[in-house]
Amino acid sequence: MTSQIVLHHYPGSPYSEKVRLALRLKKIPFVTLPVAEIPPRPATFALTGGFRRIPVLQIAGNIYCDSALILDELDRRFPETTLTPARQDGETEALSRILGFWIDGPIFKNVIAALPWEFMPESFRKDRASLFMGKPDIDVENAKAGRSFIREQLKLHIGLLESILSDGRRWILSRPGALETEGPTLADVHCAMGTWFISALPEKVWFTKEAYPNTIDWFARLRTIAADGGVPEAGVGSITEAEALELARKQVGELDWPAGLGTEDPNDPVKRAPGMAVRVASEDAPALGIEGVLVAIGPNRIAVRRKDDATGIETVVHFPRIGYLIAPEPQL
Repeated sequence: MTSQIVLHHYPGSPYSEKVRLALRLKKIPFVTLPVAEIPPRPATFALTGGFRRIPVLQIAGNIYCDSALILDELDRRFPETTLTPARQDGETEALSRILGFWIDGPIFKNVIAALPWEFMPESFRKDRASLFMGKPDIDVENAKAGRSFIREQLKLHIGLLESILSDGRRWILSRPGALETEGPTLADVHCAMGTWFISALPEKVWFTKEAYPNTIDWFARLRTIAADGGVPEAGVGSITEAEALELARKQVGELDWPAGLGTEDPNDPVKRAPGMAVRVASEDAPALGIEGVLVAIGPNRIAVRRKDDATGIETVVHFPRIGYLIAPEPQL
């Protein structure tokens, strides 16, 4: 039986948009669990152990955290419509990941700084200040005063994307004159998130077709292909928190791990191994970790088994290794 794909998301989440776009490009039917923009998110927390970020992908009892890992997992599970570049070499894969870090790093941070914080609800503003800046609140006046600088930075970054596309290529990692059958890749999905997020800014009069013709055309082409896939932008339906929990309860979390990839990393300098109690947290929010028992560790991903005390549901929660701290927790 094919397990249902459940995306825990909210519409305005840029990282959720990255995954929604990939699902549509790959023509994968999915349902959504709409979550609040700020916690609490009871079902998502029960299945992940309190993972703070969105999106989360739920496939039976396996739960995938972080959009980077989710994109890799979708390509692994659904290779028929791959987002892996036709030129499958180490350099191309590395370039795709580097572009992802660029979008998720400086571009994301600059767009966050450019948001109209003065019009945001106080609860949302304080939540994001704590999450992104480690502060109790955002200095609205300071944010307003810095927007001209932030706008300059965004123009410079989008100018780099425009220069990549200026040679006539259809997709980020393709080459001029490539076959029409050559499609978008994960590099396009990563870069589209930044373009989508900038397009949502109220002060974006500078982001025009006259200034960035290749970028605007590329983004429109990408969205047209995604729409032609037949999967609606918001999925094929939504489920409730109770239904998401019931799906996980019925399909107990047995480890789903890439074939051919061992569950131990002989080159791990910390000598972490299955059966070890660990705490997993992102590098930029180390206080917001989850705890569990390590069941697999590969070169680029890990999996942790945990049981939620309130619901009794056991899941296997997956994370990428890049950007995450995996610390042994002998006291668990």
